[in-house]
Amino acid sequence: MKLKAALAGLALGLIAQPLTAQVWISELMASGSTLKDEDGDTPDWIEIWNTGNNSVNLAGWHLTDKAEKPTKWTFPATNLACGQFLVVFASGKDRAVAGAPLHTNFKLSAAGEYLGLIEPDGVTIAHQYLPCYPAQAYGVSYGLECDPQTGTCYDAYLVRPTPGATNSAAYLGLVADPQFSVTSGFVDLPFTVSISTATDGAQVFFTTNGAAPTATNGIPYAGPVPITRSTVLRALAVKPGYRSTRAATQTYISLTSVLGQSAQTAAAAGFPSGGASYAMNQAITGPNPSQMVAALQSLPCIFLATSMSNLFDPGSGIYANSEEHGPAWERPASIAWVDTNGQSGFEVLCGLRMQGGVGRSEPKKSFRLRFTAEYEGPLEYGLFPEADAAMKFHSLILRAGFNDAWFWLSGGEGKATYIRDEFGRRLMLGMGHPSPRGRFAHLYINGLYWGLYNVTERPNADFSCSYLGGSPNDWDAIKAGDPKHGDMNSWNTFVSLVEQPASPTSYRQLQGCNLDGTPNPLFPVYLDRFDYIDYIILNYWGGNWDWPAKNYWLGWNRTSAGTGFECYPWDIEGIVDDAQAPLNAVVPEQYPDSSGVGVAHHYLKTFSEYKLDFADRAQKWFFSGGLLTPQVLTNRFGQLANQVQAAILPESARWGDGNLSIQSQAAWLRERDYILTTYLPRRTGIVLGQFISEGLYPRVGPPALGPSAGPAPSGYELALTQTNATGTIYFTLDGADPRLYALNTPAPTAQVYAAPVLLTAPTAILARVLQGGQWSALFEVSLTPGVVPSFSGISAGPGAVTLEFTAAAGYSYSLLWSPQLPGAGWSKLLNVPAGLTDQPVTYTTPVGGQATRFFRLVSPALP
Repeated sequence: MKLKAALAGLALGLIAQPLTAQVWISELMASGSTLKDEDGDTPDWIEIWNTGNNSVNLAGWHLTDKAEKPTKWTFPATNLACGQFLVVFASGKDRAVAGAPLHTNFKLSAAGEYLGLIEPDGVTIAHQYLPCYPAQAYGVSYGLECDPQTGTCYDAYLVRPTPGATNSAAYLGLVADPQFSVTSGFVDLPFTVSISTATDGAQVFFTTNGAAPTATNGIPYAGPVPITRSTVLRALAVKPGYRSTRAATQTYISLTSVLGQSAQTAAAAGFPSGGASYAMNQAITGPNPSQMVAALQSLPCIFLATSMSNLFDPGSGIYANSEEHGPAWERPASIAWVDTNGQSGFEVLCGLRMQGGVGRSEPKKSFRLRFTAEYEGPLEYGLFPEADAAMKFHSLILRAGFNDAWFWLSGGEGKATYIRDEFGRRLMLGMGHPSPRGRFAHLYINGLYWGLYNVTERPNADFSCSYLGGSPNDWDAIKAGDPKHGDMNSWNTFVSLVEQPASPTSYRQLQGCNLDGTPNPLFPVYLDRFDYIDYIILNYWGGNWDWPAKNYWLGWNRTSAGTGFECYPWDIEGIVDDAQAPLNAVVPEQYPDSSGVGVAHHYLKTFSEYKLDFADRAQKWFFSGGLLTPQVLTNRFGQLANQVQAAILPESARWGDGNLSIQSQAAWLRERDYILTTYLPRRTGIVLGQFISEGLYPRVGPPALGPSAGPAPSGYELALTQTNATGTIYFTLDGADPRLYALNTPAPTAQVYAAPVLLTAPTAILARVLQGGQWSALFEVSLTPGVVPSFSGISAGPGAVTLEFTAAAGYSYSLLWSPQLPGAGWSKLLNVPAGLTDQPVTYTTPVGGQATRFFRLVSPALP
């Protein structure tokens, strides 16, 4: 047969094998499988085929991806009848139970590797891919194409994956991907681009209008392509009998063209007239050309490419019909990332949908990117800089800003910041809980500048898996009462339980525990108290006016590994927004706290144990350099604002004229400065007062860490300070709460504080004040004796002293002074929170008429 002759000549390391062996590895899938296992995952798979005339029991047979480890994974008792196929998932899950789906303890490499089927003696090779199967293409299986006439089988790429069934026809080979002589990024015009493929005889077709090329709609490549304007160049290569390449994409942007972007330049690029705004405001770009160019290079770039009809066709375009939802309104696209250093991060195919609620009606819209099996599978890229951030994404959101952009509520009053949502999500992350990560980028659509966007994770079931483990089928994923995965059953049960009068026993049962706090597997875990309370505190502190009935995601692991409902901040752009909620706003404002995600708080806030848990978390965040203290907040907000400050210039040129008046970077700077100098310094104290009034924070103050004698050769003297007129300080050094749960009784290991305590090792100190039967919030601090640094420099000048020291990572400090020899009392000059460590600190203080002063450092920082 001609096909077999062609296969034999391929330079793929293909080896003809006789059809006399009885059991074969007939097919494998190492990239882009769509076959789901019992967990809902789509792992690699291996197909076993019995070609003999007799049934074979595979008990004791082996599969391996290492020739030197022939018995790496072993089959259980499994009968394989004559002509029967068996699919084994190469998932790494290592499941070998007779009668159940089988999973090897290894995965397959898409780059190619050895694969062997070994008989029970651990030596005899029934079938192998030697030295290895070749590199695999996404969505293409590899295996045997057999010729009954010659009794010979050949290894080949198969036209269609057929797990558990007879193999499909084979490709003659794979066409090598197109290569471009110029990669995506900012360019000087004009220039030319050469496109090539390493496959002899393959034909390249290309487009410049955003549409994916094919052999019928593409332009045949006959020589270098001239580029005379910002252009999206897409190409693929085809050859008869071979697997065609994907449509590869490069985007070339002329910064000069961006500054002059107009309706006319958009029309020349193929954008339809009417229905969308394209122009850059020349009143903003004209006077600031050098600033604008720098601003456009201040953030990474996202290049989105798809056909104009996919976006703007009146009947089928998703941008033109932005209110539509669901799979029918998803369109194929290419998405690319180019960093500020000009290096391309990735370029992949994806599904593109519109995103959001009311914001879909605004001219600048949000998008959802879907990285699924019908395209190129999950995006695998280190998009977010945190070391523990996910590296694989099934979905991402390109947020346009909506309530916090020029077009909507806060923007219409000149108060848009573009960073409120990102700020809120990062605060939840800073509290130690999973929260969608994000970063900022400039978006271009088919080469046209579209504006400043916030790229974020979508907190669906895949997100929960990434950060909390399990598989998607383990998780309920609920968006504001709408289950996007799983169902509402567990949430409805949780709500019904919290609506009942709370008791010490029922409160512990919500957490999956007995009254004494020990886990009880008979009680499903509904309440992750710290996650939930921190989430409530964050939204109350931020004055979130558009919550809790909407704008939230929930995740719940239905397995025994679950730790309760996880609350994920979403559309939290309603925080720190005095355009809609004044500085002294009491939250919730627009919706009752008994609605949506606030329902548990509404019912539990009358219960003393919940209120004390709430107070403990408020104490943690509102005091002693906690996350929601003014200095930490202003530092965090200021750093985030710095990231987008330059980008506000082109954003204002693109979209600043969309509301009542033209908005500019000056308006953004005014709002930024108001938040930094007024809102953040004052809001925490206001909210603490609200908590006290509502009984969510006791009027009995917790103890404070008092000035101690400092580090000594043998340890550290811990001093606690009473903050109330009366009351007793109880403390522990073993990590236990000083009070017994649901009682006014001190814990067995609690001690009454009477004098400084010598610490000789790293110690966690937990302390409360008991006054008239009322416990204070929990004061908690960890101390490491001997970590307090010395001054690296002390210099005296006319009327002033300058002090220098380097803060150690992970520690907060107070700088103290005394007018006399130590022992007469110390006063605090400066606090350095832990978030500002690993950097030199210089402080100059006037000495006035005081001839002598003594200075010292203590850690942690004093209240």
